[in-house]
Amino acid sequence: MVSPVTVEFKRTTRASVADTWALLADTDRFNRTVDFGFSFEEHPQADGSVHRTGTARILGMQMSWQELPFSYRKPAWFVSRRLFLGGPARELRSSVHLSSSGLETEVRYLVQVFPRSMLLWPAVAVELRSRNAPRIEKVLDAILEHLGGGMAPDPAPPTLSARESTALIEIGRSLESPEFAAHLKDFIRRAPLQEQARMNPLRAGLWGADSEGTIRGFLDAVRKGALCLTWELLCPLCWGPKLALERSGPRQVHCSSCNIRYDGTFPTQVAVNFRPAPQVRDFDLPLQCIGSPERQPHVLAQDLLAPGAEVDVELTLQSGAFRLRTLPMRAPLPLTIRDGRLSRESVVFVGHDALTTQSGLGLTLAPGQVRIRVKNTTDRPVTMMLERRGLPADVLTAGRFFELPGAVELLPEELVAPDFSVRAHVPSGLLALERHPADAGAVTELAAKLLQLESARLVAKRDGGLVATFTRFDDALAALTQLVPSKGWSAGLGWGPVHEVGGFGEARPMGTAIEQTIAAAMAARPGFPCVPCSMLDHDTLRAGLRHAGWAPSVVGSEVVELVR
Repeated sequence: MVSPVTVEFKRTTRASVADTWALLADTDRFNRTVDFGFSFEEHPQADGSVHRTGTARILGMQMSWQELPFSYRKPAWFVSRRLFLGGPARELRSSVHLSSSGLETEVRYLVQVFPRSMLLWPAVAVELRSRNAPRIEKVLDAILEHLGGGMAPDPAPPTLSARESTALIEIGRSLESPEFAAHLKDFIRRAPLQEQARMNPLRAGLWGADSEGTIRGFLDAVRKGALCLTWELLCPLCWGPKLALERSGPRQVHCSSCNIRYDGTFPTQVAVNFRPAPQVRDFDLPLQCIGSPERQPHVLAQDLLAPGAEVDVELTLQSGAFRLRTLPMRAPLPLTIRDGRLSRESVVFVGHDALTTQSGLGLTLAPGQVRIRVKNTTDRPVTMMLERRGLPADVLTAGRFFELPGAVELLPEELVAPDFSVRAHVPSGLLALERHPADAGAVTELAAKLLQLESARLVAKRDGGLVATFTRFDDALAALTQLVPSKGWSAGLGWGPVHEVGGFGEARPMGTAIEQTIAAAMAARPGFPCVPCSMLDHDTLRAGLRHAGWAPSVVGSEVVELVR
């Protein structure tokens, strides 16, 4: 085998390992700043896998490659591999390793390119060392300087055209708040395009107003034509936006990255996005790295396992809900980290249909440094992932959006379906359920039984679970104990205000209380329902649990497990 052409950069920064990881693992942003000019395509396969290819101009020619899944352990290291489909190079490997050294973080950035033959070694060396390495080093140093308090290295956005600049000025004059208009105009002129592509009104400090003033400013800008609002349908696996709609409505969506279909109207799958309207800035933002670890911040570890291969997943995990899953999809394995006399080690087997342990049950381990050996027992390669369950905190779901003061009343009419309606702040008993393994038939059957209850208000289901609201919290408890089998189902209970949203073909429950209760179900073990810690102070919930004989048992950072 021909030895690789190698470049290596070693640096230190006083930033934490976590902060350093957040920037260096955002390889899409890194590549865009270096200006590699990469482009990617995803090709879902019949067996459930996804074949990813990339193209770029290298050595004066257009080259293509197969993009393999990253391997990584957050926040310690990642490795990227690209297999070229022709040209002078056979493979490219990029890796970053981070380690803490007292008050500093040590960074080791390594790039290796494997030529196809010794005759091609000099040409590959010139391309990597003379052309690409200086660009990589410049961006790496700029990122580390930014971590120390310097300017962000992101490329400046293109200058607005005369037509776009005129439109922005005229629309800015029409906005109700001059202060918000000034912030918005400056942001559209100066902010990196990746920040403009997804503008979050909850970052109130950026816009110089409180949350109510900010959301009014955003929606005023939508009505006046400065911004666009779209409803994004998020994939429940990668949490990436896979379809953007200008009007709310029901959808079954296919995620090309995960090769699954999902219900785009389930409460946690609908999000809100703002970006400049085309008349003030018309742009597309193609991906520069399709497998970037920071595109899936909830995934803590990932590996590509060959048939029969095994790998040790060693991570420090605190109490919470996690799971192991694969692509192509098999029935995932729930992982609960909780206090108690529990092991921190286990073995997981990847079968053709599911991930299992030797006991055949879900996995529960003690918090701290855990070690899970994952064995691929199949004759197919699989991508294994260990992920934290629950919705990422920075996602502005439709439910959270509707809770913002005045948001519903200010929505432009053209952004909602003809039958759109919101009944806000309906106090409800909440029941969220997860089926292990996922069984669409079992979910449908249980949903039908819940809908027959007079006390049930709304029931929203998906293949892996459902969420139901009830007039009283006691009714949610009764439905759990009377209708839900103790085996195969995990449950979350809650009480709080709910937005009943119409316009998705049927009414759907949405809001923070719903999302917290779903997260509790994700963290629960079958037979041991959980309640969000934030709801324990509700007198209605506490009285209902006490009357039904449920008591807190294990307290975590976000949920409390119940026993009878």
